[in-house]
Amino acid sequence: MKRENIDLSVTPPDLREAEELLIRYGLWAQDRYKKRRCASAEGQYRAPPTPGEEPMPVLMADFAAMDVQRALQVVPRQYSRVLAAVYIPKAESELSARLRMGIKRRLWHDSRVQGLRLFWGHYLRRLTK
Repeated sequence: MKRENIDLSVTPPDLREAEELLIRYGLWAQDRYKKRRCASAEGQYRAPPTPGEEPMPVLMADFAAMDVQRALQVVPRQYSRVLAAVYIPKAESELSARLRMGIKRRLWHDSRVQGLRLFWGHYLRRLTK
């Protein structure tokens, strides 16, 4: 599934860093990338990238992703499920997740922002311990 672009302009400026961290975490959590290899005797040959193909994004380290996961576990469920629907790419789109959960658009946006605030506070506290 192709990743939908997240509109960073609707995020408050003080939460942009938290949002970028969750985007990187979402790419790490999805972990569906399959490395393409060409057949060779050693099995080590890698085909050069196709022109116009986006390079594979650099995933965050596992220990950093675990810090994000621990901070997300403290966020109340009503917010964490919205954050997961927005930032972890999956087969279901953000719109269909919102409709399935029965959340109105304004409440969805407010829950995302409030969830980001709660997540960022817990994440920063975890780093300073």
